[in-house]
Amino acid sequence: MSTKAIETLIKTVVALFVLTMATVFWYYTLGRKPKLALSTRFTEKSGEPVAQLIGPGEVLLLLGTKATLYDVASGASKWTADLHATAAAPAAPVAKATPAPAAKPAPVPAAKPAAASAVKAGAKVTAASAPASPPAVAAATEEKTDPLLAKRVERRFAKLQTWAAKLNQKRATLKTPLQVEAFNVEAAKYHAELAEARAEAAPLHRPELSAMAIPATAPVPEVEAFTRQREDFDEEWHRKSCILADGATVWILQGSHAFALDRGTGRIVKDVPLVGDFADAYFGADCLYVAATTPDGGRQIARLTTTDIRVLPAAGPAAHSRFAGGEPGRPAEPNLQPLRTEYRAARSELVQADIRLLERKVTERQIMSGDAVSDMEEADKKTTGGSASDAAIFSQALAKDAVREATGGKERIDESTYEVMLRRPFITGSTASAPVRVQGRPEIFSTATLDLVIAGQTLIAFDHANKKLWESKLAQPISFGDEFEEERAPNALTATTAVPCLEDSDRLYLFDRAFLNTFERATGKLLWRIPSIGIRKVQLDGSGTIYILSSNGTAESLHGYGGNTEPVTMKVDARTGRIAWKLEKYENCFVSGGNLYASRETRNGEDVVNQVFDRSKAPQTRFKLYKLSTRSGEPQWEWFQTRRPLSIESEGKKVSLLFADELQVIKSIAL
Repeated sequence: MSTKAIETLIKTVVALFVLTMATVFWYYTLGRKPKLALSTRFTEKSGEPVAQLIGPGEVLLLLGTKATLYDVASGASKWTADLHATAAAPAAPVAKATPAPAAKPAPVPAAKPAAASAVKAGAKVTAASAPASPPAVAAATEEKTDPLLAKRVERRFAKLQTWAAKLNQKRATLKTPLQVEAFNVEAAKYHAELAEARAEAAPLHRPELSAMAIPATAPVPEVEAFTRQREDFDEEWHRKSCILADGATVWILQGSHAFALDRGTGRIVKDVPLVGDFADAYFGADCLYVAATTPDGGRQIARLTTTDIRVLPAAGPAAHSRFAGGEPGRPAEPNLQPLRTEYRAARSELVQADIRLLERKVTERQIMSGDAVSDMEEADKKTTGGSASDAAIFSQALAKDAVREATGGKERIDESTYEVMLRRPFITGSTASAPVRVQGRPEIFSTATLDLVIAGQTLIAFDHANKKLWESKLAQPISFGDEFEEERAPNALTATTAVPCLEDSDRLYLFDRAFLNTFERATGKLLWRIPSIGIRKVQLDGSGTIYILSSNGTAESLHGYGGNTEPVTMKVDARTGRIAWKLEKYENCFVSGGNLYASRETRNGEDVVNQVFDRSKAPQTRFKLYKLSTRSGEPQWEWFQTRRPLSIESEGKKVSLLFADELQVIKSIAL
């Protein structure tokens, strides 16, 4: 090789080295930091805004009745659709029903009425539906029914008639927000009791029982400054909205309507009026299932595509809250519902679960030890002198004492016997599953290939043809904390964390109160189990890695009654269950492909203390979003805001942050 060639080679190597070092320097100082790809500010206040990343480089923003699709790369809008235009003259709600096979319920003991949540003082007063004169129950010999059931039904409807008359009288005297709120709570209890009475009377085969409610005898009183009139479209439709993208169609559920929009043009291709406000939604294999609340508090299930609509009236009462209101110093009482019907789907045909109470059994156990003095002494030992951290420690001790004061430190557990039967109401001629009996309140979940019945520590798996595949045991019952309910919010319908279970090609992952359990999907064989109290979210990255968000709490938090907890994020090998790393810092995490994001929100401890003495001094929120290295968990960048986002979504290298007055989409090239 000539001297000139050697010199050229050396220069090339040096140039490449310098270029590489410059690129590395640029990447770690500037290149990997997040950039604001899209920022849209808005002042419209007609309902809470909703945003959804619906595809590569696209985000849909819903403000009031206007839906706008933005291109993230350019920041420009592709189209805007006005939902008001099609809703100005709405069609009558779909009434034609698809008949569904229904089990004839056996008589069961009546349950206590469910404790309904209080309606805010600004809501419209709900009129109590008064039953007509109780229909005469035919003689047992004529109807061939249980005479004791007939008598019990007659007495129950007589009490309901008296109760409704009192409610109708009370409506005329409402004057204050507190009176309105109290009335709505009592009216909700009445409707829950009426639904249970109808379910109990079903075996009598008296058609008039199913239509015994009539309008109240007096009009609903106008409570000036406290009732909210639905004068126009905006007031009526913005109580709840969500966006669901599926291929070339974008579905927008808003109030009592379901809109199908063409993703390319924004043209509204279908406007489906529902029987009432939508309550839940599930993606089927090639459709969308929407559950709507009927005026009498029941449900109607609609199967929607852009070319077809099929409607299924609910075959049984909807689920009530899991617990009825408890007395001070006493734990909450499990709500033993005689009959209920649940619906689930996860990119599969809708499954209907008919659940019947056979035998009542409620047990009580002590779950919280110690007292207020010992808790405060223990908290004092953990203080470090930092005002913010110390305030958090003492607030945990106070919260624990408040729970102990409210419940007596005890828990009441539903160990009743139930019967569960699965059906496919939209598949003509499908065979229902054989009834299975379980101990404890059954809960139903679906994955892409399985339907799961979980009761207590029992896990039963069915295929999508209603055939029982296997049965296994959990280490603990599943948890139903606030964070789990948040994951089932309408705008999280497309998330893989909407239920405490998910699957990959050959494994099923399911978390209970204290463990992440991994089963062989085909046989139910337990493969491995990771202990962590307070798991809130489990996510797969598509390449054999699991990310777990957990509270990692104490034994008391195992039962959902507080206790000291610290947020924990873990990376786990899906094959072996080996923990690669664990971080005790972040409050939430989001996985999209091979990208991991985490968030943390803090407040200055002095601001919290000052607010106690001056309510006008609200503590300032300090919110940070982090991009974490999947190799080590170390932060690669952070995005700081002095406000809390309403929702966070991630898609590859992009993250959408929706605030009350702005939509931000940030992106980064960080690896």
